[in-house]
Amino acid sequence: MAGVSDKVGFETKVAMAKVMVRRAIADQIPFRWVTADAAYGFSKGWRFELEQADVFQVMAATRHDTVVTRWAIDHPVHDLFTGLPSQKWKRRGKG
Repeated sequence: MAGVSDKVGFETKVAMAKVMVRRAIADQIPFRWVTADAAYGFSKGWRFELEQADVFQVMAATRHDTVVTRWAIDHPVHDLFTGLPSQKWKRRGKG
């Protein structure tokens, strides 16, 4: 037993992270940005919420996702980098 009360409900790490960031925004705790890997960042709604709160963020996205740009609200990620030389891309492991 971990000694956790039965009154404490289960929450995923993603849900807990969102609560912490929302609380920091509401309490006006100064921070500059939020970053999230695929486990936390695959959420257009979460990205949008942070953008609406003027919080800079770096979120995981796939080439099949869409993002907000100055040109379009739902701009396909794979269209943003056409013509970019392949040497400009670097695959980075998260491990």
